[in-house]
Amino acid sequence: MSVRRLRIARTIRLPLLVLGLIAFATHSPAEANQALREPLSKAAGVIQQILERQGADSVSVGEFLGPPSFGTSAGAGFKKVLTEELEQANVRVRRIGAPLGVQGRFSMSGKRQLRIRISVVNAQGAVLTNLSRRLTLQGPNGAQDVSVEQGQFDIDELTEADVLAELFGGTIDFEDDDDGGDDSGNGFPDGDDVIDALTNPSAFIDREGFVRASRTSPFGLRVIVDGRLARPVLEDGIPFVNIRRGQSFELEVDNRESFETAVRFHLDGVNSFAFSDIRHVSGPEAGEPKYSRWIVEPRKRFRLRGWHRTNSEVEQFLITDFASSAAARVGSTTDLGMITASFRATWSPGERPPSGEPLPKLVPTFSAAPPQPSSPAPESSADGVGFGERADQRVQEDKKQREYGVPRAVVTIRYTR
Repeated sequence: MSVRRLRIARTIRLPLLVLGLIAFATHSPAEANQALREPLSKAAGVIQQILERQGADSVSVGEFLGPPSFGTSAGAGFKKVLTEELEQANVRVRRIGAPLGVQGRFSMSGKRQLRIRISVVNAQGAVLTNLSRRLTLQGPNGAQDVSVEQGQFDIDELTEADVLAELFGGTIDFEDDDDGGDDSGNGFPDGDDVIDALTNPSAFIDREGFVRASRTSPFGLRVIVDGRLARPVLEDGIPFVNIRRGQSFELEVDNRESFETAVRFHLDGVNSFAFSDIRHVSGPEAGEPKYSRWIVEPRKRFRLRGWHRTNSEVEQFLITDFASSAAARVGSTTDLGMITASFRATWSPGERPPSGEPLPKLVPTFSAAPPQPSSPAPESSADGVGFGERADQRVQEDKKQREYGVPRAVVTIRYTR
């Protein structure tokens, strides 16, 4: 049987795979979403101090919700990373029965940064409104004060534009002259571009069923259900596909550019490598998936059949009831419905960056520690992306070191209404 060479790319310090002509990129920290690692590490430090002052021996981590008007389902990543950071800080996290709990909301601040607002609640779920104090965190860049007011505190984090689009479910062409670049004209996309894409959503569907961020974008995403194209439709500028419970599907991306492209897939906020059996076995990344991105060759397409498990097998993407879904596995109970692909140029160190790169720049990648059992999800009529049968998909690890460019495009397709 022929083997498609799919390369798996690696960030300057991570390993990759190659599938026929696609690659995985290895990452540095973890991927659910790794851009959340630093801000939620700060949040864990605040929570640790609050528990000590309240005399509490443990905490439960509740839901993280995004703005209702954006319809995002990325909260599973927030909950997962915060749980990991609390455990790293030697805080006992209990699924049930903790004296205190935390829950959160994520949005964009007035400065177009990611804002995470965390509420501290008692065992009955009431916010501790009598809790107000200023806490000091010690970090690699010195001390930082965080103000807790009436049981709530904010963590603001400068986050790259494609990560914002992934978290909030946007479709955006960063190469579009009307969108790309920030006010300073340095060519870097910013939060204003993402806000505009979320409040004025638009997308283009080509003849082959690829959803593109604009008519001229070289990057596309389409969904193949049971071997046939799931024809997308636009509703108020937002792409939707119809996938019924029990159907398996594949994701296909199209790279019409003349350079290799690094693609990151998220399904309901969970990276396609989150359940990989191939993980770092030592060092600070021990237990985290080894890969985070797929590298698509110039003017090629790549079809991903499911969640990466090994370099010869995937576990098929399958629409299941919520309790059986991947997001439920990492502890989310929110409504689902987002499939996201983000695109960046990639090249080897020493090579000339492709056109459109203001500066050569290393891009952070993400991974996820092995999923931990969570408490049973409440019954829900919502569907999610779960796990089907094992299927063949052979890849080879790409040993190259890589650099990554600025965001080129993010495409989000929703599969529930």
